[in-house]
Amino acid sequence: MYFLEPISEILKFLWVPLIQQIGYLINLQDNVEEMRRQKEELCERKKDVMIEVAAAEREGMTPTNQVREWLNRSDIIEAEVDQLDKNYRERNGCLGGHFPACYSRHKLGREVANKLKDVASHKDKAAFERVAFNPPPLMVEEKPVASIAGQTTTNKTLNDIMSLFREEEVGIIGIYGMGGVGKTTLIKHVNNHLIASREYSAIFWVTVSKDSNIDKIRKAIMRQLGMRFSGDDDEEQIAEKLFKRLRELKFVVILDDVWKSLDIDAIRIPRPNKENGSKIVFTTRSLEVCHQMDADKSVKVEVLQEEEAWTLFRQKAGNEVETPPIESTAKEVVKECGGLPLALITVGRAMREKRSIEVWQNAARALRGSSPEITGMESQVFLPLQYSYDQLGDDVKRCFLYSSVFPEDHAILKDFLVEYWIFEELIGGVDNIADARNKGNAIIQSLIDS
Repeated sequence: MYFLEPISEILKFLWVPLIQQIGYLINLQDNVEEMRRQKEELCERKKDVMIEVAAAEREGMTPTNQVREWLNRSDIIEAEVDQLDKNYRERNGCLGGHFPACYSRHKLGREVANKLKDVASHKDKAAFERVAFNPPPLMVEEKPVASIAGQTTTNKTLNDIMSLFREEEVGIIGIYGMGGVGKTTLIKHVNNHLIASREYSAIFWVTVSKDSNIDKIRKAIMRQLGMRFSGDDDEEQIAEKLFKRLRELKFVVILDDVWKSLDIDAIRIPRPNKENGSKIVFTTRSLEVCHQMDADKSVKVEVLQEEEAWTLFRQKAGNEVETPPIESTAKEVVKECGGLPLALITVGRAMREKRSIEVWQNAARALRGSSPEITGMESQVFLPLQYSYDQLGDDVKRCFLYSSVFPEDHAILKDFLVEYWIFEELIGGVDNIADARNKGNAIIQSLIDS
């Protein structure tokens, strides 16, 4: 009878799965009812977890990724259970409750049995140690900044810039304008608006200025991240550490006062894109720098309009400017400031509570002659503008200085100005008139963009 032993083993091997398959058929109704019950228990547990999460969020806490995933998976399982239940009821109803189609009944029975295990297993995973955690403090610093209330031009520019942060395809934003026009003030307001929005986990501020040292910029960002670097680390190791850390964040990097084009990739700042949601924003005096740094959008900061300039000047100079003997001369002073906020603020503070009309007339004369007699004008206004002038090429400098031969506020036609430059032999490095005209127009554009 030894030959029967292998047959017995084969039958045992086949019997267990056979019983399981038969069970899908005969236990279908019981399994459906149990699946419904387990689903109800899952729904109740989900409600409890959501209540705990809502309470934690009111305390400023953040749900754990484990809890978020469990809740998302719960929604999917509930929908799958409802679909199986619907299939069971439809098939059972269509055939008068007899459900004779064995293949269809077996298939549904297997799906219900598997889903029953899935529901029970998922429900048991809800034993969380905690549903939320206190997030790390935001890596941000609010900047003290002067109010721009009443400055319609500046507020419009601010709104234009903030709208770019909502555009997914805009990753790098360049803000440009002449020295003293208020770019730093504007970007400080941008910084503070971003902090209030709480949309970014980190906002880094780096003042670049004339020293465009990539290593210094990199380390400034790392210090704000609380990252340490030793003297043994070479630049490449430091750069790689920064890149890996920034890649984990939704960040904004603000680079203020950029004089020359910076290589974002060399600094090792991850390129902003739709996936990471990060942004890079910088201020510069030159539109050309915006182009060289691959700005997706460039925003020009304009000087203030006449009424806005008068309002700002009045705030700094005090009520004396509105007295009849002084007001007309004070408005001449404001006009000479050309709508430049830095000049308006500097002159306004210097003239605060000056009651002598002679003092005001002298200030107007000094401004007309670009004299540094007024306190603060040389260091705060003239020197920054002098540096901008020094950065111009020799041809551009000569052509720019030639403009001073025209009367103040005189309208100059571009074509005529270029012809004057050519006649005075101010444009070099060209072989013919056509090339000279082209270069002249390029110089005008570079002056406008500087």
